[in-house]
Amino acid sequence: LTARDFFRGVTSRWSAIQNSYDMHRDLHDAVVTDTFMKPSSERRQRTEIVVLKGPSGSGKSVLLQRLAWTATNDYDCICLFMRDGGRIDFTSIRELLDNCQEALYLFVDNAADRTREIEKLCDTMGTAGKNLTVIIADRTSEWNMVSTSLEPWIVNEHELNRLSNGEVERLIATLTHHNCLGALSGKSQEEMKAEFKSVSWSHLLVVLYTVTFGRPLEEIVEDEYRSIFPEEAKSLYLSVCVMNRFRIPVRAGAIA
Repeated sequence: LTARDFFRGVTSRWSAIQNSYDMHRDLHDAVVTDTFMKPSSERRQRTEIVVLKGPSGSGKSVLLQRLAWTATNDYDCICLFMRDGGRIDFTSIRELLDNCQEALYLFVDNAADRTREIEKLCDTMGTAGKNLTVIIADRTSEWNMVSTSLEPWIVNEHELNRLSNGEVERLIATLTHHNCLGALSGKSQEEMKAEFKSVSWSHLLVVLYTVTFGRPLEEIVEDEYRSIFPEEAKSLYLSVCVMNRFRIPVRAGAIA
C-alpha cells in the first residue's frame, strides 16, 4: 500500500500504520492515558468498554488501528483486533484472561453490527472480565441507535472533533513528506491551513481524496460512477448516495 493509496481511502491491514502514513490525532493521547495507563486499582470488577465515535470518514478506523499498534508496541499490552467478518471466540478470550492474569484489550471496528455479540461477551466473562477492555469504534449516528444495551459496561466515550490547528499542521506535514499534496502543491503553509480549516471536519476522507487526486470531487465521483458495472450496481450506488444526501439512517445489512 502506497501513501497516495492510503490518502485516497484504500484500506489495508497494518502496512499504513507500520509505515506511519497516518497523522497523529489529539484524541490518541487522551485514549492512551485513560485506557492503557489506567491503574488496575481504578478498574471495575468486570469488562470495561471504551467507545470511539465520529462521523463517516473522520478517521475512526485508522485511529483504532493506531491505538492497537501503540498499546502493543509502546506499552507491551496484549491486544486482539477483530478481523472483518470474524467472530468473537468467548472460550479463547476466557482462556487468555485466566492464563495471563493481566490486562487484555480487544479492538472492534464497526461495533454497531456486533452489539449482541459484545453484550454476550461481557455477560459471559462476568467478574473474570475485570482485566478485559473492549475498545470499539463506529459512526456516531449508528452507535447512538444501538448503544443502550452496552451502557452497563461503558466507562468512556470519545468523539473525534473538528481538526485542531495542530492536527491540520501535522496533516500538511504528512502529505508533504509523502509527496501527496496534489492540488495544494505550490500554496503557502497558511493557504493550505485555510483550505483544510474551511472544510467540514466530518468530511476529512473526502478532502484527502480530493487533495490526493488534485481534481474536484465532482469529477472524481462521476468517473467512479461511470466505471461501475453492472447497471444494477449503478442503481444501488445512486440509492446509497440519495440516502446519504438526506441523512437517512439505513443499516448496511438492509442494503445488502
